Amino acid sequence: MSMRVLPLIILGILPLLSACSTVESERPLSPPRLAVRDPRLEGLWRARGKDLTMYTYIAYGPKGEGSMVDFGKDDTGAMSMSADFFVTRTGKHEYLNLSNRLGSAHGHAHTDHPGTYTFTEVRFTWLGRLVITSVDGAGFAKAVKEGRLRGRVIEDKKGNATDTLLKDSGERILGFIEGAKPEDVLGTPVKFSRIGN
Repeated sequence: MSMRVLPLIILGILPLLSACSTVESERPLSPPRLAVRDPRLEGLWRARGKDLTMYTYIAYGPKGEGSMVDFGKDDTGAMSMSADFFVTRTGKHEYLNLSNRLGSAHGHAHTDHPGTYTFTEVRFTWLGRLVITSVDGAGFAKAVKEGRLRGRVIEDKKGNATDTLLKDSGERILGFIEGAKPEDVLGTPVKFSRIGN
């Protein structure tokens, strides 16, 4: 698993282990000037798994730009990550455009490719739980290889996609995500519960 998968794990968004493929983009899904603020995201959240408990703190700045800090610990040690984000909302879904991702796990610092974005889908259950799902998977590598999206696919020695760097417009990437089967473009959803008010 590449170190670039680390921020997705730190977010508590475990990519499909069979794919272990990260997706980054040179462009966000929409221009930052069109960002919408979702005040429901703000606050401290916790996700508990079998071997891992993660906390995510989300806050907004004065111009609607958001920041998140994630931290947690599993049997192998402590992990943390920070990222800036802004929200893209469609008629169907809400996405976070994550940038400036910095992470640390097990004593090793990590920075994703500068100037790139990763995406997560966010939604709320009727009980008010935050559900975060990574936007990743083999569907992106396949679309690039077939010429449906512009980008570059990095493969391991066995020919399996490990990373996909999208170079298309945000509008085309968003259209692809919205029109694809969820299992081709989304990872495993993780439910977070709010802590405090």
